[in-house]
Amino acid sequence: MIDTWNRYVVWTAISYFLVTYLHQCSSAEPDLAYTFLLKRGPAIEVTIHFTGNSDGETNLQVAPEWGGIVNDGSDVNDLTVLDANGQAVPLEQTAPTVWQVRHENGARLTARYEIRPPGAREPNRNGNDYRTRFDANLFQAIGNLAILMPQVFSENQNVYFQVSFRGFDEIGWRIVSSFGLGAGPFAFTSTCDKFLQSVLMAGNLDIQERWIGEHRIAVAVAGRVWSFETDKLANWVEQIVRAERDFFSDHTDPWYLVTLTPLPASHPGSSSFGGTAVTNCFALYCTPNLNLDPASPDFQRTMILLAHEYFHNWNGIKIPTAGKDPSTYWFSEGFTNYFARRVLFRAGLITAEQFLADLNSALRAYESNEFKLATNAVIAESFWSNHNVRDLPYRRGDMLAVFLDEQIRTQSEGRQSLDDLIVDLFRNPIAEHPMTTELLLDRISQFVDETVFDQIRQVVVAGAEVPIPTAIAEPALTLKSAQARSYDPGFDLEKSRDSKIICGVRESSEAWLAGLRDGQTLQRYSLQNGNGAPTAEVVVLIDGEAKKIEYTPLSAPQEIRVYQFPSESQNQSNGR
Repeated sequence: MIDTWNRYVVWTAISYFLVTYLHQCSSAEPDLAYTFLLKRGPAIEVTIHFTGNSDGETNLQVAPEWGGIVNDGSDVNDLTVLDANGQAVPLEQTAPTVWQVRHENGARLTARYEIRPPGAREPNRNGNDYRTRFDANLFQAIGNLAILMPQVFSENQNVYFQVSFRGFDEIGWRIVSSFGLGAGPFAFTSTCDKFLQSVLMAGNLDIQERWIGEHRIAVAVAGRVWSFETDKLANWVEQIVRAERDFFSDHTDPWYLVTLTPLPASHPGSSSFGGTAVTNCFALYCTPNLNLDPASPDFQRTMILLAHEYFHNWNGIKIPTAGKDPSTYWFSEGFTNYFARRVLFRAGLITAEQFLADLNSALRAYESNEFKLATNAVIAESFWSNHNVRDLPYRRGDMLAVFLDEQIRTQSEGRQSLDDLIVDLFRNPIAEHPMTTELLLDRISQFVDETVFDQIRQVVVAGAEVPIPTAIAEPALTLKSAQARSYDPGFDLEKSRDSKIICGVRESSEAWLAGLRDGQTLQRYSLQNGNGAPTAEVVVLIDGEAKKIEYTPLSAPQEIRVYQFPSESQNQSNGR
């Protein structure tokens, strides 16, 4: 699962980074010049050339937190700062991630520190582990957590950067980054925030390049543990990127990268899947049992994840809807869910059956959410503290997009669809900065009549239930009632993980029937999803002894609404 905070903070970085991208050599002196040198040890020496503040005091800083990772500053070792004469200047660490430098006013300075292999460390249990990796085969770092940034520029100020990699090629390591393929030097203009939303990766990588017109994309896979060929993954990434650029008739971005890094399995047979969008790149992290057979559930969710994240290049960046305010996530995330599914289907990357499965999954998740009728104000207030509230704008926006698409098609007599709305927002943006719900609703009002617009406003603002269409045009689907069981761990999983004590076990649930009880000490919860029913494995302490409890984490059968192909509906009505 993608880290939600990253989706908004990180995607603000992507397309604007491309101003004056990939100048290979320039006579102008960069404002900030970074060199990453691989040394014996091993260690990576990071050198930064910059001009200090005019008041003689400059802080060097890495992010104290990013993507759910609390940064302890351990990537910064043996930091020194020299003046133009090569003399060390006073330096004091004032916080785990902050170093204060005192120097002559406006002095030209050189900072140097080492990134070293982290060694054994406790696993991250709060989501995806984005901490720096460094061993005999791989170096991978997220800029925010590993790159020291002098605090000398304002947040939105354009800065001229130069980045180089040295020593990696000499030992046969291949290099990719948000800045391009290879060692550089890369020169470009960006803000510091956008520069730090980057990935650096080097090692024994399998890299496949593709060209879309005059612009290059690449897929870089670490490790030789995968059951699929990098070439196939690169083909799918190429098709997704091409399809979405074609959708917007926008082929202006010169570089895009997808990285894949193996995660250790928590126990045999378990799987983990997630990633984060960074500048010009999507960094994917999976256990080696990732199955990319086109008929597998892993393939479907991988394609949808990649399509969703790349679609943010428009819905979030070029259409500036992404930001820290969850009140617009119904559009930036929910509508992106909708278009990821639709673009993949049109491109032939998922089948009609897979489209249907994903749509019905979204519908079930929306209708079963206990906060389904929450107002937008409640979402904005509780988004970061409650999992179900955090999921709601994704589901609400997705189903609202389904409804709005059908209304636009009907009222335009088939001449327009939701495609026209999103493309219009790209070609005629409302604002340069992240837009508000009111601005988005105002643009929507231009595509539907007043009655439908009032319905949409009630859903978005007041939390009214989304009117689920009884039929969908593309692909042709009809809405029917059915019996189904949905995912249900049977206890309060989130609180139990936080407290390490099982709580909220519901009597008669599958968890209860398997022997799970309030008060047991939780050691591990894992979920295995294959083509059949899911399996939950819970390890608890009972009388001081570890006990493994396995069960099917599903609810009792419930009547739900699902979409079906018209032929299925006809067959059911005929009793076949």
